[in-house]
Amino acid sequence: AWDSYSQFASMRNGSGDWFCVVFTPAGTVLKGFAHESVMSPYRHDPPCLWPGIFAGMPDPLASLLSEPALLIAETTFCLWSTPDAPAWQHGALGFPPGPDPDGSAALLTLLDGNPLTYQSWAEDYYERPVDRHAIEHIYAHLPLTSDVVTTLAPDRSLADLLVESREIGYPGR
Repeated sequence: AWDSYSQFASMRNGSGDWFCVVFTPAGTVLKGFAHESVMSPYRHDPPCLWPGIFAGMPDPLASLLSEPALLIAETTFCLWSTPDAPAWQHGALGFPPGPDPDGSAALLTLLDGNPLTYQSWAEDYYERPVDRHAIEHIYAHLPLTSDVVTTLAPDRSLADLLVESREIGYPGR
């Protein structure tokens, strides 16, 4: 809960790349930064955003561009949708040639809804096996249990996560 009407979520991969999503009554903005992408602002001196990345964003959502939490200077991709136009849209920009020039495909892969995608990412990231059944439990949005928590994070307990799970609206016991 970012404010009374909006929600904010973010994910960092530990290597300098990240994305965030802001859900508002006026629509949703999904913006990210892939530091090694061809469209990184830091490929220029001085750093500058790729031309047109925010072009055409509706005014009610464009007001979010002044929000410090979005770190606008760190942007390689931005998508948005509104209640009147629910399909994802992006700025009027020319993409450079090559696969995944803005880094969005690599960063947003985890949002495909497939627990196996997350398992593969987590095993690579944490350099250890991650239990598929525990991940499927979370993806099914089932209430947390002590077994699921300790299977995924042996150094944590269900009690450790109760406050955090309530904050994000995850079902508890």
